[in-house]
Amino acid sequence: MVVGGTVSQSVVGKVVGIGSCVIGNVVGMVVGGMVVGKVVGTGSCVIGIVVGMVVGGTVVGKVVGTGSCVIGIVVGMVVGGTVVGKVVGTGSCVIGIVVGMVVGGKVVGKVVIGMVVGGRGVLAHGELPSTCAESISSS
Repeated sequence: MVVGGTVSQSVVGKVVGIGSCVIGNVVGMVVGGMVVGKVVGTGSCVIGIVVGMVVGGTVVGKVVGTGSCVIGIVVGMVVGGTVVGKVVGTGSCVIGIVVGMVVGGKVVGKVVIGMVVGGRGVLAHGELPSTCAESISSS
């Protein structure tokens, strides 16, 4: 746990993890704060809940994950917040519910997701689907 438990604080810069559960809950417990910069993870469950518990905060920048379930619930539990920038995932279930549980929030920028459930997504070419039956393939 690097930043876990920090409340109303900003995390600025680059967060990098290589290996299993490296980052875990680095930013997982940041409440009402901001996550700005680049979050990169390589490996199984590397990022996990990095931004998973950000409530009422802002996620700005690039979130990249490679591998199985890498990002998982990175932005999955963002409630009433804003996700701005590029979210990219490669692998099985990488992004999954990244934006799936965004409630009352905004997704702005480029989002490459397998399934988007609920929430509102805004891309340059239109709005993301609100059902998991549809998928997005953005180049």
